[in-house]
Amino acid sequence: MKGERINIFLITTHFPPKRGGVETRVHQYLDFAETQGGLKFTVLTYENRYIENFVDYWKRSKIIRIKVPIPLLEYMIGLKSVSRLDTALKKSMYVFLHVFFLLLGGLIHFREILKVDKILVCGALVESIVGYVLSLLARKEYAVRWCTDLSDTMANIITKLVLRRASSIVVNGMDIKKKMLKLTELPPEKISVSKQAVDTDIFRPIPQTEARKILNLPSNKLIVLFAAPLNEVKFCDLVVKSIPKVFQKNSDFFLVIIGEGPLENMIKDLMKSNNVNLLFINYFVDQKTLSLYINAADLVVGSADVCYPTRLVLESLACGTPVLLFNASMHVEKRETGLRFKIPLNNVFVIPPSEDEFVRFLLTSKEKILQAKNDKHLVEMSRLYILKNHELRRRVEDDLRKLLT
Repeated sequence: MKGERINIFLITTHFPPKRGGVETRVHQYLDFAETQGGLKFTVLTYENRYIENFVDYWKRSKIIRIKVPIPLLEYMIGLKSVSRLDTALKKSMYVFLHVFFLLLGGLIHFREILKVDKILVCGALVESIVGYVLSLLARKEYAVRWCTDLSDTMANIITKLVLRRASSIVVNGMDIKKKMLKLTELPPEKISVSKQAVDTDIFRPIPQTEARKILNLPSNKLIVLFAAPLNEVKFCDLVVKSIPKVFQKNSDFFLVIIGEGPLENMIKDLMKSNNVNLLFINYFVDQKTLSLYINAADLVVGSADVCYPTRLVLESLACGTPVLLFNASMHVEKRETGLRFKIPLNNVFVIPPSEDEFVRFLLTSKEKILQAKNDKHLVEMSRLYILKNHELRRRVEDDLRKLLT
């Protein structure tokens, strides 16, 4: 891609300083563009820098931030409110608000769109609707980086309409590609499957004692890390409900939970009686700090969709820390489907998705976990596996090539 001159208009509701999988992907695209002489992004997103006084540091990218009243924006992008979109009315209002503000921002800055070579959307339905409309008005091609599963029947009618005009679509897993092919009736070559990208300069092995000292974590406990949105996705409810059972039978464990969401109160209640063995950080930490927590841990509880693991799993393996996965999709509606992939490493443990199995594994596998954590050869093998399959620059370049050509 180096040497090619490409000007991209990127539309997304997911942008720093908010942190999550989609935000990380957008962040990676812009960081990659900084190293490419001919690649330039103009990004349409929301003004949310008040959260952490975030500074847009990219030199080759222009960030257009749409101002939305703060209470309304928090409703639109806040994890607690988004997790409660449980009725057709709430979902319709959510889509309407995002489409209205993004489309308004796009029309205000329409001259910017006329200058670009291609429109790229990163997210899901709301971004795709806006990309579809703006691409028609500007007579531009648009591509879609679809970052989740497909939705319900009504949403899929709209999805079919807006995606059939896309020049290319990249999705997370083969199961999503199959469903999207059936929905859109597009030729298979238009829809590609992407691999997660891991920054192996940040996520790398460091001595556990050093990480625990920096973070002020206990040196004599078996530390288990869980970092995820605190809702029913990614088995958060299962993990939280299991904690008291583990503590009742063994005090050697120390649990670190990082995240925010509707289930926060359950964890706060646990802390009242288990504060010695539980650290709760109710916000998403930056990547360097997350890497420290991963290295400090003996085990990371991860999750996966049917055909691919989440980025946390891969980041943990890049650090050489063992991972525990449940043999089912992180999405509640797909829990009956088992995982269709396997990571060929002996420090990836897989169990059925139940509280009893989770508790049993922790209570009976301490020696196995510690052996995997301290096996230098296994740590090296994990690192090599990530470098081979998920190295940041190669994966991001592959992603963008599929979207932009």
